[in-house]
Amino acid sequence: MTFPKAPKGLRLTQTKEPALSRPVKTLTAPKMLYLPAREDDKLYVQPKKAALAGMPIYPTDSHFGVSFPVYRDSVLTGFRTFPDTYHDVSFASLACTEGGSFTSIPECEMPPAPEDILGLSRACAIWDNCDHTPLHKKLARYMEETVQTLIVYGIDDQPYISVNSSPVFAEPELLLKGIELANQLIGAANIRILLPKDLGEDAPKSPKKLGGDIPVSTLRVRYPHRATALANETTVVISAEALVRLALAFSWDAGGMMTTVSVMGDCVSEPCNVRVPVGTPVEEVLEFAGLSEEPRAVILGGSLTGSVITDLATPILPGMRGVLAFRKAKSPRQYDCIGCGKCIQVCPQNLMPVYIYKAYQGNNKDEMKRLKVLACTDCGCCSYICPSNLELTNTLKQTKRLIKEDVFDEAD
Repeated sequence: MTFPKAPKGLRLTQTKEPALSRPVKTLTAPKMLYLPAREDDKLYVQPKKAALAGMPIYPTDSHFGVSFPVYRDSVLTGFRTFPDTYHDVSFASLACTEGGSFTSIPECEMPPAPEDILGLSRACAIWDNCDHTPLHKKLARYMEETVQTLIVYGIDDQPYISVNSSPVFAEPELLLKGIELANQLIGAANIRILLPKDLGEDAPKSPKKLGGDIPVSTLRVRYPHRATALANETTVVISAEALVRLALAFSWDAGGMMTTVSVMGDCVSEPCNVRVPVGTPVEEVLEFAGLSEEPRAVILGGSLTGSVITDLATPILPGMRGVLAFRKAKSPRQYDCIGCGKCIQVCPQNLMPVYIYKAYQGNNKDEMKRLKVLACTDCGCCSYICPSNLELTNTLKQTKRLIKEDVFDEAD
């Protein structure tokens, strides 16, 4: 089987160990949860508008049609924002009772019927990080189609992140169980696990097969690598992390919406992958993993796409696949553009970042639009490759925001 390769992007030196092959830890009892609370944002949870401080919060349907299970005894203590990371989104602050647990998940007989698999993946709000869709919706869609191939996506294209690769090495039994459950619904004749060829120094060797008969293929990956490029009408792609969550839904009494993050960096005493309830503060995740010293820089998200945060109460939402803690905060000196064109060469969207950068500096709205800045995916390739250390990615983000909000100087 051949896989399409990205024509542009970066060849990155990967750093996955030791988290890649270590057992995944689970943080099941956070002290606080911060959940998005604005109904007009396409986010994950809305506590009831009538709730008052000090009153219990009950699960409600989110925008993607799942009930978000929360702590039985969690109490709404107020609302707050995290403007540096989530801009003007309002979050409900939930204090969780010590020793509390998530609302129970539905029980079903084994082996499960198709409706049980769909129902439980919905009830546990399993989120597929391949394409940022609820797993139950993806499975329901492909039940109605003729699927020939299921690709289990085990690729993490950013250094330090291994939430999709790790299940192959650390949780193969759970991964196989999740594959079996998903394939009960979609009925793929061929199943293949896909891993990156380069897993970094000291990484274990990729197996040829899993479970005796499921082949494992390796692919030389450029960053950014998009799982959606592998999917078509007869091929479905599901992340290994989502399939493990599906297996856990049937074997583990923890029904809340969880997500997995790689906790790495030279300040982390025990680097590992950690499953946490969505809404868990970063500081609790770092405390759970263990710090060898106080970090000077903490990054939430990927090593290229993440944001440096100063407020460690910032919550983890789906898609935030890493919590990285480092001794030093890098602030490289910036120089004038030397016109090398490397940012144009690596851009996977075929944009011209340096010209957008100059249009932004000149407040030239028409030029920004002509250069199609809204097609930027914030991958960070341009900033990474720039020998002058220009803040290209952040500038393009600002440019997109200004165009969307139509906010420009009056002189324009």
